[in-house]
Amino acid sequence: MNNLPGTMTAERRPRSLFPLADTLISDFFTSPLWEAGRQVMHRSFPVDILETDKDYVLKADMPGVREEDLDITLENEVLTIALKHKGEVEKEEEGTYHYRERSFSSVSRSFKLPSIADDANIEAELKDGVLQLRIPKLPEKQARKISVKKK
Repeated sequence: MNNLPGTMTAERRPRSLFPLADTLISDFFTSPLWEAGRQVMHRSFPVDILETDKDYVLKADMPGVREEDLDITLENEVLTIALKHKGEVEKEEEGTYHYRERSFSSVSRSFKLPSIADDANIEAELKDGVLQLRIPKLPEKQARKISVKKK
């Protein structure tokens, strides 16, 4: 939750029964470490990965993203989804922005594919703000007997 500047005065603040605990909790949630973690969370996109008998299905929520904003690469069995999105910048309104996240975002996420993934046949589709990648599985290798020859 982002806090907007407020005008609450000391007289209007409720008194706490545990002021030390309140201070410790408040200090933690306003620390630079917590803020850095929040920024990482906001600069990512949620992903679901489903495994079926024949493939893996990766779905990522990407509202407002166009196909040209996406760069999907595969290198050394690592699938990377990179996003560079420039939001529509509205005409500047009079006033002061206290928080602004909607103008530009650049994020990427990488996933190590299992050895049974058929990386030559990955399909990607962007529909209604959801990116879906279908990653087929290679057929299972059957065990075979290796005979030993006499010399």
